[in-house]
Amino acid sequence: SRSTRNKHIARDFMNKNVSVNISDNFRPAIIGEFGPPILACIRSWGKQSWQPCIVSVQGDKEFIPKSKYLHSWTPLSKNKLFTDEGLKIISKFLEKEKISGITCLQEKIALWLHRERHKLPVSVSLWLPSEKSIIRALSKTEQIVCAKQAGFQVLPTIMVNGPIHEFVDMDFPLCIRPVNPGSTDPQFKVKIIYTSKEFETFLAGIKYFDQGIICQPFMNLPNLVVHGASSMKGEILFLEGFIVEHKFEGVSLTVRNIELNSELKNKCTAYVRLMDIVGPFHFEFLYKQDTDQVWFLEINTRIGGTTAKVYALGCDEPLYALKSFGISAKNSSSTTIRIASSRQALMKYLFFAITCKLNALDYPKKNIFYSTIFVLKGLFLFKDDIFTIEDLRGSSCLYYNNFRRLFIQ
Repeated sequence: SRSTRNKHIARDFMNKNVSVNISDNFRPAIIGEFGPPILACIRSWGKQSWQPCIVSVQGDKEFIPKSKYLHSWTPLSKNKLFTDEGLKIISKFLEKEKISGITCLQEKIALWLHRERHKLPVSVSLWLPSEKSIIRALSKTEQIVCAKQAGFQVLPTIMVNGPIHEFVDMDFPLCIRPVNPGSTDPQFKVKIIYTSKEFETFLAGIKYFDQGIICQPFMNLPNLVVHGASSMKGEILFLEGFIVEHKFEGVSLTVRNIELNSELKNKCTAYVRLMDIVGPFHFEFLYKQDTDQVWFLEINTRIGGTTAKVYALGCDEPLYALKSFGISAKNSSSTTIRIASSRQALMKYLFFAITCKLNALDYPKKNIFYSTIFVLKGLFLFKDDIFTIEDLRGSSCLYYNNFRRLFIQ
Protein backbone atom coordinates (compact mmCIF):
# COMPACT_ATOMS: atom_id res chain seq x y z
CA SER A 1 0.00 0.00 0.00
CA ARG A 2 0.95 3.66 -0.36
CA SER A 3 1.17 4.12 3.43
CA THR A 4 3.53 1.15 3.75
CA ARG A 5 5.75 2.48 0.97
CA ASN A 6 5.85 5.91 2.67
CA LYS A 7 6.91 4.28 5.94
CA HIS A 8 9.77 2.52 4.14
CA ILE A 9 10.84 5.76 2.47
CA ALA A 10 10.78 7.63 5.79
CA ARG A 11 12.76 4.86 7.51
CA ASP A 12 15.39 4.75 4.76
CA PHE A 13 15.67 8.56 4.74
CA MET A 14 16.38 8.56 8.48
CA ASN A 15 19.03 5.86 8.06
CA LYS A 16 20.81 7.99 5.48
CA ASN A 17 20.98 11.08 7.64
CA VAL A 18 21.62 10.01 11.22
CA SER A 19 24.04 7.79 13.05
CA VAL A 20 22.32 4.73 14.45
CA ASN A 21 22.67 4.11 18.17
CA ILE A 22 23.21 0.45 18.97
CA SER A 23 21.09 -1.29 21.59
CA ASP A 24 21.99 -4.47 23.50
CA ASN A 25 19.95 -6.62 21.11
CA PHE A 26 21.26 -5.17 17.85
CA ARG A 27 20.83 -7.91 15.24
CA PRO A 28 22.46 -7.56 11.82
CA ALA A 29 21.59 -10.18 9.21
CA ILE A 30 23.11 -11.27 5.92
CA ILE A 31 21.74 -13.32 3.01
CA GLY A 32 23.95 -15.74 1.09
CA GLU A 33 25.64 -19.13 1.05
CA PHE A 34 27.51 -19.84 4.27
CA GLY A 35 31.19 -19.58 3.33
CA PRO A 36 34.33 -17.65 4.33
CA PRO A 37 32.91 -14.15 3.55
CA ILE A 38 29.75 -14.69 5.63
CA LEU A 39 31.71 -16.35 8.44
CA ALA A 40 34.01 -13.30 8.50
CA CYS A 41 30.93 -11.06 8.86
CA ILE A 42 29.48 -13.19 11.66
CA ARG A 43 32.78 -13.13 13.56
CA SER A 44 33.29 -9.41 13.07
CA TRP A 45 29.78 -8.47 14.17
CA GLY A 46 29.76 -10.99 17.02
CA LYS A 47 32.93 -9.50 18.47
CA GLN A 48 31.03 -6.23 18.79
CA SER A 49 28.64 -8.06 21.17
CA TRP A 50 25.94 -7.88 18.50
CA GLN A 51 23.69 -10.82 17.62
CA PRO A 52 24.41 -11.68 13.96
CA CYS A 53 21.93 -13.77 11.95
CA ILE A 54 21.97 -15.54 8.57
CA VAL A 55 19.46 -16.27 5.85
CA SER A 56 21.41 -19.28 4.58
CA VAL A 57 20.96 -19.89 0.84
CA GLN A 58 21.23 -23.66 0.35
CA GLY A 59 21.09 -26.43 -2.20
CA ASP A 60 19.00 -29.60 -2.07
CA LYS A 61 20.66 -30.94 1.09
CA GLU A 62 20.21 -28.74 4.13
CA PHE A 63 23.36 -27.51 5.81
CA ILE A 64 23.43 -26.13 9.36
CA PRO A 65 25.73 -23.08 9.66
CA LYS A 66 27.53 -22.80 12.98
CA SER A 67 29.75 -20.29 14.74
CA LYS A 68 30.49 -19.23 18.27
CA TYR A 69 29.08 -15.82 17.32
CA LEU A 70 25.98 -16.89 15.34
CA HIS A 71 22.72 -15.93 17.05
CA SER A 72 20.11 -17.34 14.67
CA TRP A 73 19.61 -18.53 11.10
CA THR A 74 17.01 -19.81 8.67
CA PRO A 75 17.45 -21.89 5.48
CA LEU A 76 16.41 -20.54 2.08
CA SER A 77 16.41 -22.97 -0.83
CA LYS A 78 18.15 -21.73 -3.97
CA ASN A 79 15.06 -22.47 -6.03
CA LYS A 80 13.05 -20.11 -3.81
CA LEU A 81 15.38 -17.17 -4.36
CA PHE A 82 13.70 -14.33 -6.28
CA THR A 83 10.23 -15.77 -5.63
CA ASP A 84 7.32 -14.55 -3.50
CA GLU A 85 7.65 -17.69 -1.37
CA GLY A 86 11.31 -16.94 -0.72
CA LEU A 87 10.48 -13.35 0.16
CA LYS A 88 7.89 -14.56 2.69
CA ILE A 89 10.50 -16.81 4.33
CA ILE A 90 12.90 -13.87 4.63
CA SER A 91 10.25 -11.48 5.88
CA LYS A 92 8.97 -13.94 8.50
CA PHE A 93 12.53 -14.51 9.78
CA LEU A 94 13.24 -10.77 9.96
CA GLU A 95 10.09 -10.19 11.99
CA LYS A 96 10.51 -13.19 14.27
CA GLU A 97 14.13 -12.39 15.14
CA LYS A 98 13.56 -8.62 15.35
CA ILE A 99 16.37 -8.04 12.83
CA SER A 100 17.80 -4.51 12.84
CA GLY A 101 19.01 -4.51 9.24
CA ILE A 102 20.11 -6.79 6.44
CA THR A 103 22.75 -6.97 3.72
CA CYS A 104 23.77 -9.64 1.20
CA LEU A 105 26.63 -11.03 -0.90
CA GLN A 106 25.17 -10.90 -4.41
CA GLU A 107 24.15 -7.89 -6.45
CA LYS A 108 21.21 -9.80 -7.91
CA ILE A 109 19.84 -10.43 -4.41
CA ALA A 110 20.42 -6.78 -3.51
CA LEU A 111 18.38 -5.63 -6.52
CA TRP A 112 15.62 -8.10 -5.59
CA LEU A 113 15.47 -6.73 -2.03
CA HIS A 114 15.31 -3.16 -3.35
CA ARG A 115 12.47 -3.94 -5.73
CA GLU A 116 10.50 -5.86 -3.08
CA ARG A 117 11.33 -3.42 -0.27
CA HIS A 118 7.66 -2.67 0.40
CA LYS A 119 7.07 -6.34 1.29
CA LEU A 120 9.72 -6.39 4.02
CA PRO A 121 9.22 -5.22 7.62
CA VAL A 122 9.38 -1.43 7.94
CA SER A 123 11.62 -1.73 11.01
CA VAL A 124 14.38 -3.51 9.06
CA SER A 125 17.02 -1.36 7.35
CA LEU A 126 18.55 -2.30 3.99
CA TRP A 127 22.32 -1.86 4.21
CA LEU A 128 22.83 -1.82 0.45
CA PRO A 129 24.00 0.58 -2.25
CA SER A 130 21.23 2.25 -4.22
CA GLU A 131 19.56 0.29 -7.00
CA LYS A 132 20.95 2.71 -9.59
CA SER A 133 24.48 2.39 -8.24
CA ILE A 134 24.32 -1.44 -8.26
CA ILE A 135 23.10 -1.53 -11.87
CA ARG A 136 25.86 0.83 -13.00
CA ALA A 137 28.56 -1.13 -11.16
CA LEU A 138 27.38 -4.42 -12.70
CA SER A 139 28.11 -3.16 -16.21
CA LYS A 140 31.74 -3.63 -17.24
CA THR A 141 31.34 -0.94 -19.91
CA GLU A 142 30.12 1.55 -17.28
CA GLN A 143 33.04 0.55 -15.09
CA ILE A 144 35.55 1.21 -17.86
CA VAL A 145 34.06 4.60 -18.73
CA CYS A 146 34.16 5.62 -15.07
CA ALA A 147 37.72 4.29 -14.67
CA LYS A 148 38.95 6.51 -17.49
CA GLN A 149 37.17 9.52 -15.96
CA ALA A 150 38.85 8.80 -12.61
CA GLY A 151 42.27 8.71 -14.28
CA PHE A 152 43.03 4.99 -14.17
CA GLN A 153 45.00 3.24 -16.88
CA VAL A 154 42.70 0.89 -18.79
CA LEU A 155 43.82 -1.90 -21.11
CA PRO A 156 42.88 -1.57 -24.81
CA THR A 157 39.29 -2.78 -24.94
CA ILE A 158 37.11 -4.16 -27.73
CA MET A 159 33.43 -4.99 -27.37
CA VAL A 160 32.26 -8.05 -29.30
CA ASN A 161 28.61 -8.06 -30.29
CA GLY A 162 28.87 -9.93 -33.56
CA PRO A 163 30.98 -12.25 -35.75
CA ILE A 164 34.70 -12.47 -35.06
CA HIS A 165 35.66 -11.36 -38.59
CA GLU A 166 34.60 -7.83 -37.67
CA PHE A 167 37.57 -7.61 -35.30
CA VAL A 168 40.56 -8.70 -37.34
CA ASP A 169 42.98 -6.32 -35.56
CA MET A 170 42.80 -7.97 -32.15
CA ASP A 171 46.11 -9.09 -30.61
CA PHE A 172 46.13 -12.52 -28.97
CA PRO A 173 46.06 -13.90 -26.35
CA LEU A 174 42.90 -12.17 -25.16
CA CYS A 175 41.23 -12.08 -21.78
CA ILE A 176 37.47 -12.03 -22.31
CA ARG A 177 34.61 -11.34 -19.85
CA PRO A 178 30.87 -10.78 -20.25
CA VAL A 179 29.71 -7.17 -19.87
CA ASN A 180 27.30 -8.24 -17.14
CA PRO A 181 27.90 -11.27 -14.86
CA GLY A 182 25.57 -14.14 -15.71
CA SER A 183 24.51 -12.56 -19.01
CA THR A 184 25.65 -15.46 -21.21
CA ASP A 185 24.40 -18.98 -21.80
CA PRO A 186 26.44 -20.97 -20.91
CA GLN A 187 27.79 -18.64 -18.23
CA PHE A 188 31.46 -17.83 -17.75
CA LYS A 189 33.39 -15.32 -15.68
CA VAL A 190 36.71 -15.02 -17.51
CA LYS A 191 38.49 -16.94 -20.25
CA ILE A 192 41.81 -16.75 -22.10
CA ILE A 193 41.59 -16.98 -25.91
CA TYR A 194 44.76 -17.65 -27.94
CA THR A 195 43.69 -17.54 -31.60
CA SER A 196 41.00 -16.08 -33.83
CA LYS A 197 39.84 -19.60 -34.70
CA GLU A 198 39.49 -20.48 -31.02
CA PHE A 199 37.43 -17.33 -30.51
CA GLU A 200 35.12 -18.24 -33.40
CA THR A 201 34.58 -21.69 -31.91
CA PHE A 202 33.92 -20.21 -28.46
CA LEU A 203 31.39 -17.69 -29.78
CA ALA A 204 29.62 -20.40 -31.76
CA GLY A 205 29.06 -22.25 -28.48
CA ILE A 206 27.41 -19.24 -26.82
CA LYS A 207 23.66 -19.64 -27.25
CA TYR A 208 22.91 -16.19 -25.90
CA PHE A 209 24.72 -13.15 -24.54
CA ASP A 210 23.00 -10.01 -23.45
CA GLN A 211 25.27 -7.00 -23.68
CA GLY A 212 28.34 -8.26 -25.42
CA ILE A 213 31.72 -9.58 -24.40
CA ILE A 214 34.67 -7.40 -23.37
CA CYS A 215 38.02 -8.34 -24.92
CA GLN A 216 41.35 -7.09 -23.53
CA PRO A 217 44.95 -8.22 -24.03
CA PHE A 218 46.00 -10.86 -21.53
CA MET A 219 48.85 -9.73 -19.24
CA ASN A 220 50.58 -12.31 -17.05
CA LEU A 221 50.91 -10.15 -13.95
CA PRO A 222 49.86 -10.27 -10.28
CA ASN A 223 46.76 -8.46 -9.14
CA LEU A 224 46.37 -5.58 -6.74
CA VAL A 225 43.14 -5.58 -4.71
CA VAL A 226 42.05 -2.40 -2.95
CA HIS A 227 39.41 -2.86 -0.27
CA GLY A 228 37.45 0.08 1.07
CA ALA A 229 34.11 1.43 2.26
CA SER A 230 32.25 4.66 1.63
CA SER A 231 29.67 6.31 3.88
CA MET A 232 26.28 7.69 2.83
CA LYS A 233 27.85 11.17 2.99
CA GLY A 234 30.53 10.20 0.48
CA GLU A 235 33.32 9.85 3.06
CA ILE A 236 35.89 7.13 2.40
CA LEU A 237 36.09 5.24 5.68
CA PHE A 238 39.14 3.18 4.74
CA LEU A 239 41.28 2.12 1.77
CA GLU A 240 43.75 -0.74 2.08
CA GLY A 241 45.78 -2.46 -0.62
CA PHE A 242 46.65 -6.14 -0.97
CA ILE A 243 48.86 -7.72 -3.59
CA VAL A 244 47.77 -11.05 -5.06
CA GLU A 245 51.06 -12.81 -5.79
CA HIS A 246 49.41 -16.15 -6.49
CA LYS A 247 46.18 -16.76 -8.42
CA PHE A 248 44.33 -20.04 -8.84
CA GLU A 249 41.24 -20.82 -10.92
CA GLY A 250 40.85 -17.14 -11.74
CA VAL A 251 40.69 -15.97 -8.11
CA SER A 252 43.12 -14.88 -5.40
CA LEU A 253 45.08 -17.72 -3.80
CA THR A 254 47.18 -15.46 -1.55
CA VAL A 255 46.91 -11.84 -0.43
CA ARG A 256 49.54 -9.70 1.27
CA ASN A 257 49.02 -6.14 2.45
CA ILE A 258 50.86 -3.41 0.55
CA GLU A 259 51.13 0.34 1.04
CA LEU A 260 49.10 2.39 -1.43
CA ASN A 261 50.51 5.60 -2.84
CA SER A 262 48.47 8.81 -2.54
CA GLU A 263 47.86 9.04 -6.30
CA LEU A 264 46.14 5.65 -6.42
CA LYS A 265 44.12 6.45 -3.30
CA ASN A 266 42.92 9.70 -4.88
CA LYS A 267 41.86 7.91 -8.07
CA CYS A 268 39.99 5.25 -6.08
CA THR A 269 38.22 7.98 -4.13
CA ALA A 270 37.29 9.82 -7.33
CA TYR A 271 35.94 6.60 -8.87
CA VAL A 272 33.79 5.75 -5.84
CA ARG A 273 32.25 9.21 -5.88
CA LEU A 274 31.64 9.13 -9.63
CA MET A 275 29.80 5.83 -9.20
CA ASP A 276 28.02 7.07 -6.06
CA ILE A 277 29.01 3.90 -4.20
CA VAL A 278 27.87 3.44 -0.59
CA GLY A 279 29.10 0.54 1.53
CA PRO A 280 31.98 -1.92 1.06
CA PHE A 281 33.79 -2.26 -2.26
CA HIS A 282 36.96 -3.71 -3.69
CA PHE A 283 38.89 -2.77 -6.82
CA GLU A 284 40.90 -5.25 -8.84
CA PHE A 285 43.91 -4.10 -10.84
CA LEU A 286 46.73 -5.69 -12.76
CA TYR A 287 49.95 -4.66 -11.06
CA LYS A 288 53.47 -4.31 -12.47
CA GLN A 289 55.66 -4.08 -9.40
CA ASP A 290 58.94 -2.88 -10.92
CA THR A 291 57.29 0.24 -12.42
CA ASP A 292 54.44 0.54 -9.87
CA GLN A 293 51.91 0.61 -12.74
CA VAL A 294 48.31 -0.46 -12.31
CA TRP A 295 45.63 -1.22 -14.90
CA PHE A 296 41.98 -1.15 -13.89
CA LEU A 297 40.14 -4.47 -14.17
CA GLU A 298 36.90 -4.13 -12.23
CA ILE A 299 35.16 -3.06 -9.04
CA ASN A 300 32.73 -5.03 -6.88
CA THR A 301 30.37 -3.10 -4.61
CA ARG A 302 29.82 -5.78 -1.99
CA ILE A 303 31.51 -8.12 0.44
CA GLY A 304 33.61 -10.35 -1.81
CA GLY A 305 35.86 -13.36 -2.31
CA THR A 306 38.93 -11.81 -0.67
CA THR A 307 37.01 -10.37 2.31
CA ALA A 308 37.74 -13.36 4.55
CA LYS A 309 41.44 -13.26 3.69
CA VAL A 310 41.85 -9.54 4.42
CA TYR A 311 39.76 -9.96 7.59
CA ALA A 312 42.20 -12.67 8.69
CA LEU A 313 44.96 -10.07 8.29
CA GLY A 314 43.10 -7.60 10.51
CA CYS A 315 41.23 -5.53 7.91
CA ASP A 316 37.71 -5.46 9.35
CA GLU A 317 35.75 -4.83 6.15
CA PRO A 318 32.57 -6.48 7.53
CA LEU A 319 32.44 -3.89 10.31
CA TYR A 320 32.94 -1.01 7.86
CA ALA A 321 30.16 -2.52 5.74
CA LEU A 322 27.75 -1.49 8.50
CA LYS A 323 29.55 1.67 9.61
CA SER A 324 28.98 2.92 6.05
CA PHE A 325 25.26 3.06 6.85
CA GLY A 326 25.60 5.00 10.09
CA ILE A 327 26.03 2.07 12.49
CA SER A 328 28.18 3.12 15.45
CA ALA A 329 31.01 0.70 16.24
CA LYS A 330 34.60 0.69 17.42
CA ASN A 331 37.22 -0.84 15.18
CA SER A 332 40.22 -1.85 17.27
CA SER A 333 41.90 -4.13 14.72
CA SER A 334 44.77 -3.21 12.43
CA THR A 335 46.17 -4.95 9.36
CA THR A 336 49.18 -7.17 10.00
CA ILE A 337 52.09 -7.63 7.63
CA ARG A 338 51.51 -11.23 6.66
CA ILE A 339 50.18 -13.47 3.88
CA ALA A 340 46.66 -14.91 4.01
CA SER A 341 45.37 -17.86 2.01
CA SER A 342 43.15 -20.94 2.29
CA ARG A 343 44.72 -24.25 3.31
CA GLN A 344 42.08 -26.14 1.38
CA ALA A 345 42.73 -24.06 -1.75
CA LEU A 346 46.48 -24.61 -1.33
CA MET A 347 46.01 -28.37 -1.28
CA LYS A 348 43.80 -28.24 -4.36
CA TYR A 349 46.38 -26.03 -6.09
CA LEU A 350 49.11 -28.60 -5.33
CA PHE A 351 46.94 -31.40 -6.74
CA PHE A 352 46.37 -29.42 -9.93
CA ALA A 353 50.11 -28.69 -10.20
CA ILE A 354 51.09 -32.35 -9.79
CA THR A 355 48.46 -33.50 -12.30
CA CYS A 356 49.42 -30.75 -14.78
CA LYS A 357 45.97 -29.12 -14.69
CA LEU A 358 47.09 -25.54 -14.06
CA ASN A 359 46.27 -23.07 -16.85
CA ALA A 360 47.05 -19.51 -17.95
CA LEU A 361 44.75 -18.04 -15.28
CA ASP A 362 46.89 -19.66 -12.57
CA TYR A 363 49.71 -17.27 -11.67
CA PRO A 364 52.67 -17.61 -11.54
CA LYS A 365 53.28 -20.67 -13.65
CA LYS A 366 56.01 -22.71 -11.94
CA ASN A 367 57.22 -26.30 -11.94
CA ILE A 368 56.04 -29.04 -9.57
CA PHE A 369 59.02 -28.60 -7.24
CA TYR A 370 58.35 -24.87 -6.77
CA SER A 371 54.63 -25.50 -6.31
CA THR A 372 55.28 -28.14 -3.64
CA ILE A 373 57.66 -25.89 -1.68
CA PHE A 374 55.23 -22.98 -1.98
CA VAL A 375 52.30 -25.04 -0.66
CA LEU A 376 54.28 -26.57 2.23
CA LYS A 377 55.43 -23.10 3.23
CA GLY A 378 51.91 -21.77 2.99
CA LEU A 379 50.38 -24.55 5.09
CA PHE A 380 52.63 -23.61 8.03
CA LEU A 381 53.19 -19.89 7.61
CA PHE A 382 50.19 -18.32 5.87
CA LYS A 383 47.18 -17.08 7.82
CA ASP A 384 44.15 -19.23 6.97
CA ASP A 385 40.91 -17.47 5.99
CA ILE A 386 38.75 -19.98 7.90
CA PHE A 387 40.64 -21.47 10.82
CA THR A 388 40.86 -19.66 14.15
CA ILE A 389 41.09 -21.16 17.62
CA GLU A 390 38.63 -18.66 19.07
CA ASP A 391 35.86 -19.97 16.77
CA LEU A 392 36.55 -23.66 16.30
CA ARG A 393 32.82 -24.27 15.82
CA GLY A 394 32.70 -22.01 12.76
CA SER A 395 35.98 -23.35 11.37
CA SER A 396 35.03 -27.02 11.68
CA CYS A 397 31.57 -26.31 10.24
CA LEU A 398 32.99 -24.78 7.05
CA TYR A 399 35.66 -27.46 6.68
CA TYR A 400 32.99 -30.14 6.99
CA ASN A 401 30.76 -28.43 4.44
CA ASN A 402 33.59 -28.10 1.93
CA PHE A 403 34.47 -31.76 2.44
CA ARG A 404 30.85 -32.73 1.88
CA ARG A 405 30.70 -30.75 -1.36
CA LEU A 406 33.76 -32.58 -2.68
CA PHE A 407 32.89 -36.15 -1.73
CA ILE A 408 29.18 -36.40 -1.00
CA GLN A 409 27.23 -34.16 -3.37
